[in-house]
Amino acid sequence: MSNLESGLTWQQAKEIAEQLLFQKTQKHLNDIEILVLEGSWEGLTYEEIGKRSGYSTEYLNKDIGNQLWKKLSEALGEKLTKKNFKVALERGKTKLQDRIKLPSSLRVSATELPFPEGAVAPSSPFYIERDGIESLGYKTVVKPAALIRIKAPNLMGKTSLIMKLLDHAASENYQTVYLGLNSVNKSVLTNLELFLRGASHFGNNITQSNDISRVSAP
Repeated sequence: MSNLESGLTWQQAKEIAEQLLFQKTQKHLNDIEILVLEGSWEGLTYEEIGKRSGYSTEYLNKDIGNQLWKKLSEALGEKLTKKNFKVALERGKTKLQDRIKLPSSLRVSATELPFPEGAVAPSSPFYIERDGIESLGYKTVVKPAALIRIKAPNLMGKTSLIMKLLDHAASENYQTVYLGLNSVNKSVLTNLELFLRGASHFGNNITQSNDISRVSAP
């Protein structure tokens, strides 16, 4: 493949050069470097780039071009010139992709991970722990008569967090019960006495029917 037969577009080549340079130097291409790079991409000589931009040929060649190819060579890890930079940037694209690949031990096939709908299992790779929240919940859920209030907007993982806490309680040899209150009459939920009476009655029934000596719930 010659320098003129690159499979990249100019915008792709520019982006690759920008990323390679930024990873190496934490700096971006400046306007005149982009001018030289684009002109070279189009196959123009320094003289032709100069006529288009108003800069002298010597300035574009010695002061800008030479330094540009040197910086990109260091960023890419191979000799890069005005004649070979197109195919070199194609190799740079592969290097950029390789740098963000996970080790094989951490790769998970997408076919094994259907995107979850609703709550996710405690062991799900889609579950993202919040800094300090789970550890506080783990300590609290096993305390006698503990009450944990979880408040967040819809679809923020409240139910998944509850499942995580119940799973931890079960690992500590507590019997757990998950009660969904979505179908409970609102008049019961707004009356503390009715709610506690109903919860106590339900808890007694569960204990008797399942021989549960300890019931833990969030």
